[in-house]
Order: sequence, then C-alpha cells, then structure tokens
Amino acid sequence: MFHKKLKWLLYVFLFFALLKAIGWLLDKEVERAIHQEYARNKAGIIKIAEPKSYQNNHDKALVFLMGHMDTPQKFYELYEKAQKEDTFDVHIPNLPFHSKTIEIGKNLDNKIVETYIQKFLKDKADNYKKVTVVALSYSGLIMAKLLSEGKIPSNIKVVLYSPSVYIKNNNALNYWSTYILPKIFREYYNYDFPPLLPTGFPVYESGDNEARTNLATEVKFRYRIFSALRKLFELDRETRGVLTKIKQPFKILMAKDDNRVPHDKLKAECTENTFCEFISFPSGRHVLHFGGMKDKFYEIISKNAQT
Repeated sequence: MFHKKLKWLLYVFLFFALLKAIGWLLDKEVERAIHQEYARNKAGIIKIAEPKSYQNNHDKALVFLMGHMDTPQKFYELYEKAQKEDTFDVHIPNLPFHSKTIEIGKNLDNKIVETYIQKFLKDKADNYKKVTVVALSYSGLIMAKLLSEGKIPSNIKVVLYSPSVYIKNNNALNYWSTYILPKIFREYYNYDFPPLLPTGFPVYESGDNEARTNLATEVKFRYRIFSALRKLFELDRETRGVLTKIKQPFKILMAKDDNRVPHDKLKAECTENTFCEFISFPSGRHVLHFGGMKDKFYEIISKNAQT
C-alpha cells in the first residue's frame, strides 16, 4: 500500500513537472515573439508607443496617465486634439514597467509606479500655474491613493477616469489564480489559446462598438501577465474605500455600462464625499475616449484644463 501511494505521488510530481516545463517553454516563446514584433528606441520603449510632450509656453498643462499595461499610445488622439487647440501644454509620460517588454511588465511594482507618478506631477506642479491630470483605470486608482494621502499639490486638478476601484473580476478565484497558475504552469495567459477555454482579447470589450476598431489596432501585449495582474488586484484590495477619504476636489468620469468597475458603487462613494464630482456617461464601457462619447469626453477634459 505504501509503495502504491508513493508511486501515485511520483506520477503527480512528474505531471506537474512536465506541465511547468511546457509552460516555461511557451512563456519563453512569447517573450521572443514580443521582442521581434516591436522595434524599440534607445530607452527600450516601443517606438510607436512612446511618451509625448507638447510645450508652447502655456501656464496650464494637461497630463494623461495610462491604464494597466497600456502604452502612451492610448491617448494619442486626444493629445493631437489638444495640440491643435493649443490652449495648454500636454504631456503623456510612460510609466515604469510599461511599453517595453513583456518580461519587464511581469516585474510590475505598484510602489515604484506610484513614486514615479508623484515625482512627475510634483515637477509639473512646480512649472505650471495649473495642471489637470486625467488618470485612466490603474493610474486612476494610484491617483486616488495619492490624493487620499495628501500627496498631490493643490494646483493639480485630478480627473479619475474609470478608476480601478472595486474591480469586478477581482474575486477570490481570479485573485488566487494569479498566484497559483504561474507556479504550476505559465506566467502569461494567451487570450486566443489559453490554458482552459478561449476568451478572446478583452480589450475589445472595453469600449463601445465605435471604439472596437481603434482598440484592435492599439499597441498592447495580447497576453494577461499574471504577476502584473496580481499587483493590480492587490492594490485594489488594499485601497477599497479610498474615494471617501480624499480631502481635495476631484472628478470621476465613467460610463454607466462600464464592464471593469462598478458604476453605481463608485457613484455612491463619490456622493459620500463633498470633494467629489461624478460625471456619468450613458454608454462607452471602460474606455470612453475611443467611441461614441469621445467628443463629449474631450469637451469636458479640455474645459477643465482651461478654466
């Protein structure tokens, strides 16, 4: 009996060892393919998704901060509109661990990203009379945290754009899978050929029908990076309730049909806080500025930056 149990334990060990070896090989192939797919500049940033900065001696500035594992390219259309309008300077920085390689992305560290954003905005606050920051999703969550801790200068006006607060799929199963799956199988989840059932690339579902074409051409690693997703989930869990703790004026912009974060929950917390203004869009899902609401979205952002 003892030998039979030992035999089965050996079989289980060999199965998981083989699974891990296959996963390791698949992950290495992903890293190789991503390296080949995009050319990079001297800083290692993907050339067609580099940071942008338009400066024309204005005393006001607009800053766009991208979402989780996004690139500055996410805001290029809005950047070009603002540049043509030419009533304020515009900046889109690249965040640490983003826009380079998929293996750099898997080392995401929330604290390093937070420190970078705080330092970047402090520099802008020192050089402009007023700075409007539009922080999407992951960056929106980090900005909410910084605001709640009183770490944002008073001449910076913050717009939390679909901030990643109370993420809908941050449940126990998904949270713990970000720990377990990399240990037993893979670090990257291929949306077209995942370990279990195909799910399709979720970024297409983040905008309305009009947004799908733009989202499909966006520079983005078409893999879920489990360790980076875990960091996002952890930050969400650590900061829940943060919207009620902010003691300086801020806005939240999001759609009623947002598929990533709960509209009603965020609206309720905003209502509790007299410093919060909630602007709700009838549709647009998680990414408003690519779809049917993009003109209204830019109008609100531009007005906020000018006044």
